Amino acid sequence: MTRGANTGQTRISGLVRCVLLLAAILGAGCLTKYENDPLLLGQWISDAPVPEDVLRAVRQHGGSAISSKHGRRLLQPVKPNAVNVRPGQRSDSKTALWVQTVADPRRDTFHIPNSFLGISHEWTDLDEFYHQRGNYLRLIKDLTAYGGGPLSLRVGGGSTDKQSALPSQATWKGLKALQASTGMTFIFGLNFWKRDVQFARLQMKAIFANIPSQAIESFEIGNEPNFYQGRMGLSAKKYAECCFVNDWEKFAMAVTCGKVKPIVYSTCVYGRFAGPAWGHVNMFPGTMEWFMQVNYQWMNLATVHWYKATKETPNTVQTLLDEGPIRSEMANLRKLVEISRKYGKGLRVAEMNTISNSGRSGISDSLAAALWTLDGAFEVANTGAVGINLHWGNGMAVYAALLRQASGASIVKPPYYAYLLFQMALGSGAHLIRQQTQNRPGTKIKV
Repeated sequence: MTRGANTGQTRISGLVRCVLLLAAILGAGCLTKYENDPLLLGQWISDAPVPEDVLRAVRQHGGSAISSKHGRRLLQPVKPNAVNVRPGQRSDSKTALWVQTVADPRRDTFHIPNSFLGISHEWTDLDEFYHQRGNYLRLIKDLTAYGGGPLSLRVGGGSTDKQSALPSQATWKGLKALQASTGMTFIFGLNFWKRDVQFARLQMKAIFANIPSQAIESFEIGNEPNFYQGRMGLSAKKYAECCFVNDWEKFAMAVTCGKVKPIVYSTCVYGRFAGPAWGHVNMFPGTMEWFMQVNYQWMNLATVHWYKATKETPNTVQTLLDEGPIRSEMANLRKLVEISRKYGKGLRVAEMNTISNSGRSGISDSLAAALWTLDGAFEVANTGAVGINLHWGNGMAVYAALLRQASGASIVKPPYYAYLLFQMALGSGAHLIRQQTQNRPGTKIKV
């Protein structure tokens, strides 16, 4: 639950309206069949014309298939009763509340950073951020229109450990222009798999030469080392258990300290790197403790990644929105956050989305994905993490919130509206506050 910085008020009904409005804005095609509708949103949507005020809101934010003749809109309940009565509405039968919550803003709260929301993008096809015609850049800017920002752009992913040549000068020019236009800050991935210290130094030198220093958040060493199969001739599991932590330390020292051997510590620059870039929030807390104890002096940020599921496993709307796994994963993430804080570092979920390896069509680009994204962002915030970077792959992945087009307006995908609602909810200077909630049995509302 959030408390606005200016109002100090909490409105549960407002959150419910936001979720239902999200269903309306996304329009036809997002819930064309209701048999996979665990939230029962289908009962709130009709084939009647979309109200003009909703259409105007959609047009303001670009591409959408909604039209006044063929869209969908929210239904009013036919007749209030004990099942469908809305909060504050009288029923012919006894009054029924969907949810009752008690919040105390005087109890312990913690601040959600204005820069909490971010995007993650592969090193490949970065040109989409600055060579776009139409509304693409404006849609990016709209994410900071409610007081939050600047956005964080993490450049990396699977492409991080495949880099063998520096990006073109046109790429640097574009990123610099993007930063000047949006105020965006960057986390840049460095190739760790290659173990080429000289190349990593060249990467950093090029970044410092082309990107304003105040816009460089960190350099993330490698990508998901818990999947480094064959490193040192070992399985990924064995490498993570025996060797990764000290291997990372040696690489960080070699990259940031002087070329003199043995290393002269007075030549080192501390606090530049992010890691361990672990592939999931289910990292063993003991491993994080070991990593931080050995490497905290080289770091300014701890990072892990989070996907709700893998593409290789069966996935449905129900499994995506299943609350059970989220509870256990966030409990573990909270432990990782606490360990990072003990060493003076914030933790960021620097790569996050619904289903790994570009997502799954019909799930990662659906209303369900928008609901998961909104819920997941608040869940991560509730652990005390300092931010998230929602991964877009090379910009054309199924789970990308915006899709570039060679001509005309960009395609707005359902998750984008979750980004907007999250930013609207936070505004500037939001705090999470403590609350106690009681749900009516059978209701599917989460506070």
